[in-house]
Amino acid sequence: RSYYEFPIRTADGTIIWLGQSVYFTFLEDGWVTKVNVVARDITRLRQIQEKLSESERLYRLISNNSMDLISLYDSADHDLVRVFVSPSVKEILGFEQHEVIGRSLYDFIHPEDVQRMREHKHSVALSGKPVIVEYRAFKKDGTLIWMESNVQPYFDEHGKMAGVQTSARDITELKRTEMALNQAKEKAEEATIAKSQFLSMISHEIRTPMNAVIGLTHFLLEESPKESQLKYLRLLRFSGESLLTIINDILDFSKIEAGKISFEYVSVRLKSFLNDIVLPMKMRANEKGILLLMKVDPNIPEVITIDPVRVGQVINNLLSNAIKFTMNGSVQFFVEHEGIHDGLHQLSFRVKDSGIGIEADKLDYIFESFSQANPDTTRKFGGTGLGLTITKRLLQLMGTDIFVESKMGVGSEFKFKLNVKESSLAAVAYENDFSSREEVQRKNDRTHVLLAEDNDVTQVVVMNYLEKWGYKVTVANNGKEVLHLIQEKTFHILLIDLQMPEIDGYQATKLIREMDDPYFKTVPILALTASAMPDVADELMRIGMNDYLSKPFKAKDLDEKIIKHRLSTIPVEADRSLQSSLDAYSGGDQEVNLDLARRMVKNINDLQAAIVTAINEDDIEGYIRCSHKMRTTISILRNEEFATGLEEVKQALLMRKETAAQLKARVESFNAICKQKIDELTDFYVSALS
Repeated sequence: RSYYEFPIRTADGTIIWLGQSVYFTFLEDGWVTKVNVVARDITRLRQIQEKLSESERLYRLISNNSMDLISLYDSADHDLVRVFVSPSVKEILGFEQHEVIGRSLYDFIHPEDVQRMREHKHSVALSGKPVIVEYRAFKKDGTLIWMESNVQPYFDEHGKMAGVQTSARDITELKRTEMALNQAKEKAEEATIAKSQFLSMISHEIRTPMNAVIGLTHFLLEESPKESQLKYLRLLRFSGESLLTIINDILDFSKIEAGKISFEYVSVRLKSFLNDIVLPMKMRANEKGILLLMKVDPNIPEVITIDPVRVGQVINNLLSNAIKFTMNGSVQFFVEHEGIHDGLHQLSFRVKDSGIGIEADKLDYIFESFSQANPDTTRKFGGTGLGLTITKRLLQLMGTDIFVESKMGVGSEFKFKLNVKESSLAAVAYENDFSSREEVQRKNDRTHVLLAEDNDVTQVVVMNYLEKWGYKVTVANNGKEVLHLIQEKTFHILLIDLQMPEIDGYQATKLIREMDDPYFKTVPILALTASAMPDVADELMRIGMNDYLSKPFKAKDLDEKIIKHRLSTIPVEADRSLQSSLDAYSGGDQEVNLDLARRMVKNINDLQAAIVTAINEDDIEGYIRCSHKMRTTISILRNEEFATGLEEVKQALLMRKETAAQLKARVESFNAICKQKIDELTDFYVSALS
């Protein structure tokens, strides 16, 4: 039989390929007696073969010219034997092609990476999906290099995996760079940890004696010192507080850099909050012979929600700088209301001074770390150059920024804005109520404090405070003594230093909280710590402490912390009658009580009318103005349901997210509360008159 393939032209001119088989029939003497010819159209087959040939040619062209190392492996062999390798094997591994064909992939891989490669091969076999793997390979001269390989399966005509194809490249330089970066990162992390530990240690070592310096200076100033001594004591107090400011600036800057600054938003009485900041600043201004003025817009709600610590820090920094750099004239502090947007009150804060001023080209520079507008500033006025940096960073974290305008020899004006939410007096601890509870606690139950502190000077300072306030104090010098004394279960509150011999404050607290009696689970434990690092507070809460004070602390802060946590354990049945609430504001004057009751009824009626107007005439501002007038009424009534309802109606009107039916139901519910209060006040008024 003979077989031929050849093209022919059909009647319509198309060229096709025929595959022709010729069969011969022979006689016994060898002569051909018959010829059978079978021809079939093989055009499609020829096209497929040509495509296969072209694909193979292109594949070999790519393989031969690729910078990657391309290999084919027979998967029938567990060790993945190479059946093809591209010429680039010479450039990458130093081998000739014939030196690696027929050998296992694993012959060239570092022994520590073989198992991982086997697992990847197994993964490819099971899933039929490609994977990318990194491994170390030996070159012909024994050198180790890093390879990155793309491992892909290929299949036979029955869909069974016939083998794997790999495309690998040398990534040694990339791995070296990666390792160098990782090492640099590890060193940076180690440096950060070391920095944190250093700051914590410095904080502890400086704050503990600072607590003694400031505390004892405070006591000496209260002991009616001689006029000649007064100057030096005030200078000592000022120097101590200045040093503490520097320490706090450095620690705050460290917290911001580490991204560990947290914000706690609470409801505060704005004027009381600002007065607490401005009052001590006025004393400093008076000492310099300059005037400090504050003006607060009356349209600002009485109670707003802010982070008082961080906002207070910003205002303190700006006022402190203004006073420091003003030799004569005045410092003016303005807080202005700039409208309501999306339910939030927009407040503008401005601090304006008549000080030395700042050069125009230094206005941005002053916000950089450790920077002063003039090299002589630190020498003349002191400071770290961190105050404005911290101020700017804090404001940016609160979603706003700070701006400055200044003229040399004329003065400067710093300003920033805050969007704040109005809150209710029900969300604020009532000052009158707090004072009465404090008085009940002190008169009827002499608080017994266990003070655990190993520093003699700190013991003297804290004991003087506590005994002056009428507390009974027992001192423990270490954690071991704490665990012994606590068994008496006579202490109402524990003040524990964290760094103590024998057993430290952390371990002592853990052991106390693990004791069985409920007393040990609930007795308030406050930490006295010289560290101000952010992770310390988290750890204290985790082990079961209730609160902490950072040394050096103010006497007022210590007293308030003790009262807060002591009172949380004392059930005080406060008189919540309308009579007692009115008496708290009138001093028991019944005529004043009657006038208050009458005015409160009018205020509530006006409020209900304002709600109707707000709904019918879209006069929401009118309702807000009217609700502001309710501040005293809310404070006197001390009724959370009323205060909450007032706030919810306002938010519903502002946000416009409720349907008409929902708003109607909310208003009706609040009107019912209003009616109840009106009836209560009316009954009181009538009863008092009769």
